[in-house]
Amino acid sequence: MIEVIKVEDCGVSVGDYEVPIYNAILIPKNATNGDVIKELFPNAEIRHGIYGIDGLPLVCLCLNTNIKMCEAFFAKDWWDAPYKKSEDEEW
Repeated sequence: MIEVIKVEDCGVSVGDYEVPIYNAILIPKNATNGDVIKELFPNAEIRHGIYGIDGLPLVCLCLNTNIKMCEAFFAKDWWDAPYKKSEDEEW
């Protein structure tokens, strides 16, 4: 079951502070796959200008570790494509 909440219901005022009550990632309309990946890994370094052995442009996701290695590669055309929810998602 997926709970649908309104953005304005994501926080509650406690004194002078707005306190979040949901730990969620908000995906805006017209987001790309890359936008969603960047939301999921906000501290990761994103590198462009990398090419696969077949010459295909890639985007590299590098997590902040002691060794600066690229952890995942994505085809640039997929990275820039519009995000589509999976068929399992009900929202």
